[in-house]
This record gives sequence, C-alpha cells and structure tokens, in this order.
Amino acid sequence: MSGEWGDQNRLQVFPAPRLNPSTPPTGGTLPQAGQITLDRPVRDIQGCDFVDGTRLLCASDDGSRTLFPEDRPLLQVDLDRPVDGRPVTGHVTSLFALPQRSICTDARTRRRAWTTTRRAGPCAPRWSSPACAPSPRPCTRTG
Repeated sequence: MSGEWGDQNRLQVFPAPRLNPSTPPTGGTLPQAGQITLDRPVRDIQGCDFVDGTRLLCASDDGSRTLFPEDRPLLQVDLDRPVDGRPVTGHVTSLFALPQRSICTDARTRRRAWTTTRRAGPCAPRWSSPACAPSPRPCTRTG
C-alpha cells in the first residue's frame, strides 16, 4: 500500500517485494496491483496497514487541519470489498490525532535501557519501555 505526498484521492497497491513470488527476486519495477479510490481527499499519507480484508489504518503527516479537524490524523479507510486487483472505493474517517510526543528520548537512552536475560532457548532484549523496543530478536551475547 502506498500513499503519496500532497492532496490525493487514491491509494496505490503494489505487490510486496520478497514476500510475493511474482515480483523479481533481484528487484526492479513493481507494477501497480490495484488502486483504492477514496471518497474524500487525504494529504501526506505516510503509510497504511490492513486491519482486516476491508479496513486499513493510515498515518497522515498533514498538520494543516484543513481536510480533517485533527492535527496529523490516524485515518480509517473502509473498503467496499477486499482488494483483488480491480479498482475499489474506500470511505475515509478520521479517528484521532496521532501523538506527537515519544517516551523514547534518543538512541543513547534506548541502548542503555535494554538488558539481556538468559532463558531456555534464545535470549531476547528486555527494554525498560515496550514503546521504545524494536521487534524481539535473538541475541548473541550471554551476559
């Protein structure tokens, strides 16, 4: 799923590279796999994630409050039907303003915040705040 900068009335759908066997393994041009026509304009969409087959949540970096009352809104897009390569229409609703503060202060703080713990099997970082933590990953250190 791809948003675009500026005012747009669509979202573009592209195949997922490396996850979709129809995309070239060495990279290259990704053909557009579909398009979602929106029932109202959106601005500066940073990205969208599917919640289920017919609902997306999209982060907008639009701070103007001219299209939606919220500053940098989280948008919900409800589709008429699942994406299948044919054009589909989406109904846009603004849910709320995305928080503009983070409890993560800087990379140095995040590095100091984690410790490894020994468990049966691989160990994973333990962070002082789950909001600052990346996805769990195996570690190679033992202490």
